[in-house]
Amino acid sequence: MESQETASATAPEEPVAGVTIEIEADATLGYASIQNSVPVVRSLRLTNHGSEALENLQVLVTCNPRFAQGIKLRFDRLAPSESRRISPVDLTPDHTFLAELQESVNAAVKVPVKLFNARIVGLRTIVRIF
Repeated sequence: MESQETASATAPEEPVAGVTIEIEADATLGYASIQNSVPVVRSLRLTNHGSEALENLQVLVTCNPRFAQGIKLRFDRLAPSESRRISPVDLTPDHTFLAELQESVNAAVKVPVKLFNARIVGLRTIVRIF
């Protein structure tokens, strides 16, 4: 039976340009759940707390070890005080990796945010895959 607790993200880096990122993910996730389309990352929220609009933001979601393919999200513009929520974050599982797992593994889900290709903030959380 799977735990319903939520993975605790490590403290995000100090935001630059007033941008924060939050993710919601289960602390543990089984291969059977992943096969049944239970999302690894249930939601991602990007917020601009600054007083100026931000353009050309990129959010990259990656997994290490690579139990799922990463994705890149692009935001043309994020207005002051605007928040965008993506739910669920659609990560394609690597079924070969998951099928070969002999024991549970702690995997890092990393979410850096870039503005004009310069990293401005990031977040990392650990998910136990079994």
